[in-house]
Amino acid sequence: MHLKDIVLDGFVAGPVSITCNSWVHSKFDNPQKRVFFTNKCYLPTETPSGLRRLREEELVILRGNGQGERKSFERIYDYDVYNDLGNPDSSADQKRPVLGGKEFPYPRRCRTGRPRCKTDPQSESRSGSIYVPRDEEFSTIKELTFSAKTVYSVVHALVPSLETAIVDTDLGFPYFTAIDELFNEGVNLPPLHKQGFFKDLFPRLIKAVTDAAEDILRFETPETMNRNRFFWLSDDEFARQTLAGITPIRSS
Repeated sequence: MHLKDIVLDGFVAGPVSITCNSWVHSKFDNPQKRVFFTNKCYLPTETPSGLRRLREEELVILRGNGQGERKSFERIYDYDVYNDLGNPDSSADQKRPVLGGKEFPYPRRCRTGRPRCKTDPQSESRSGSIYVPRDEEFSTIKELTFSAKTVYSVVHALVPSLETAIVDTDLGFPYFTAIDELFNEGVNLPPLHKQGFFKDLFPRLIKAVTDAAEDILRFETPETMNRNRFFWLSDDEFARQTLAGITPIRSS
């Protein structure tokens, strides 16, 4: 169950609001009791003793102990090097170096704790799923939208149509409002005989609108751009994207 907010009424000073934005799992999956804190901030020296103890316990839970294999319902933020890029147990040719150590520095990934490979103790075995802290996972809609097969299919289907609609692919955007036109006005395309195909594959990212005369490809405006059109110019956004890095598994 996903909790967004908790509001407690009946207090003299007014309602108490608690922002959760977190998944709460069954006690059979995770027997630990969850604690949610109010939106009031305290300096370390001014934090009440009882609250300090609860915050310390919560921090220990989020850090983990670096042991065991991570489960899908856990909220542990533990990190490890990229030692799962290859599959040496399948073939010696598929052995890959470890990224993230002293020899090959690289941003860390979430630790999964999967068993080591039999033929290479430095490498971690791979599985069909990659651990992500539960509160950081995509929603069901996002997961379906950004699945690798869907992206691959849509890109291959859209590129030929876009190439015929855009004369010079190296021209770029002549002005900032031209970027907004992708979301507001769209790009005119040749007739799309399978227009429903795009709606099924990309229901949120791409909006294909058909009228009597032409086909128009429009993109869903990102939430960050809805709040601020120039969010990508901020130092905070630049730092976030830099720290996030690019997973080498997706690099070709």
